Amino acid sequence: MLYGLACRQYRRGLKPVGSTVKSIGALKSAVSRRPIKGLERALEELLSRPLDRLDLLALVIDGVVVAEHTAVVALGIDSDGNKHVLGLWEGATENAVLCRSLLSDLVARGLRYERGILVVIDGSKALRAAVRDIFGEKAVVQRCQVHKKRNVLEHLPKSKQARVKRKLSTAWRENDPARAKQKLLRLAEELEKDHPGAAASLREGLEETLTVQRLRLPGLLQKSLSSTNIVESALDGVRQATRNVKRWSGGKQVLRWVAAGLLVAESRFHRLAGYKELPLLRVALQREMLRRKDVVIFYLPTLQCEKQRKGLSLKFYENRDKLNVVTKGRFVCFLFLCFFFDKVLNLVWTHTFNFFFKYFNLFINFFLNFGRRFPSKEILFVNC
Repeated sequence: MLYGLACRQYRRGLKPVGSTVKSIGALKSAVSRRPIKGLERALEELLSRPLDRLDLLALVIDGVVVAEHTAVVALGIDSDGNKHVLGLWEGATENAVLCRSLLSDLVARGLRYERGILVVIDGSKALRAAVRDIFGEKAVVQRCQVHKKRNVLEHLPKSKQARVKRKLSTAWRENDPARAKQKLLRLAEELEKDHPGAAASLREGLEETLTVQRLRLPGLLQKSLSSTNIVESALDGVRQATRNVKRWSGGKQVLRWVAAGLLVAESRFHRLAGYKELPLLRVALQREMLRRKDVVIFYLPTLQCEKQRKGLSLKFYENRDKLNVVTKGRFVCFLFLCFFFDKVLNLVWTHTFNFFFKYFNLFINFFLNFGRRFPSKEILFVNC
């Protein structure tokens, strides 16, 4: 049935056994009952999957409309680049209550987001509000660039769509987020006079369309996480599975068919394009969490650091000692001392370094805070 064979035509899909043998269980009513039971079990297993063992770095959320019902689907990407269907929720529209219910269910099943998680969404304000309510500052939101482009072009006549589409694509290909933002704002100014709706649509949530650029992700990984195309491909499987269903009895049936389509699509998933660079996303998320806490980060280059760079894995110090930074002159002196002692201690990269570093922090803390006159920020030592 998932591949398009109707219940009425089930007999035609059976292997011919001759006219003398009577087939059993091939009637339309009997055929339809068996898939219902199987799909109910599959739906129950999908909605009860434990998520506490998954090391998720990104969450991609989008919705699909089936028979006047909206199903919101969440797909996760772990640290190895594998894609997982995490859950779905059904409602009349993609409203804040529906989105909040889905995210709350994921958290209740063990979704871990304390170290930060990249959430890729479309332009839905309800979904954005739900992400803010459930994840708070731990969510780093990326607005789908494909949805944003589509929304802007819908406000324009066909004669201008090609030129604006080309300018949007050029801006989002920029590696520098400041330059990309400048180009987008300049385009919004050009559209303001003749097409104010398109300009307003472009400005709305503009910063969040540049999140992957601001995180300094590599090109292939940046392209993969800049839109909700990852989950859109799974939703295409849902549309393919439901194309022959003509009569719908309610939301429960919609959930069964959506779950069936997602599970079939999940069995065909490949790893995320650019998955080898996902450790850099982990570090970028950690850096973003610290930035939101108003923490100044210093990376101490060491021999161990160079080894880790080659393996694309960056690790934070276990002892996160904090100091206070004051005037610019003391700041430069502090940097000199950090690099000097770090080079000396490269040869004894063991517990001795950690022991010395603890007292070195106390010394620098006293040095920088002696006679301070200006407000200070926190500083965090990081082994880059």
